[in-house]
Amino acid sequence: MSLKELIAKLPRASKKDEIPGSVEKELDELCPACMKVKLAQYKSCCGSPKGYIKCRACGYKILSE
Repeated sequence: MSLKELIAKLPRASKKDEIPGSVEKELDELCPACMKVKLAQYKSCCGSPKGYIKCRACGYKILSE
């Protein structure tokens, strides 16, 4: 199998897709801004060492203290 055939079978990705392993859990509460999607809790990273909660649809974000 050539490299071109292998690449053709891979799923397409977007910059808006989540980084694998970054979401800790999905919460039961809806986003207060758009009321469409449940909020997701993200693991800590260099930008927010204590983690944060974010809406996947509109980008609404709550920083953890």
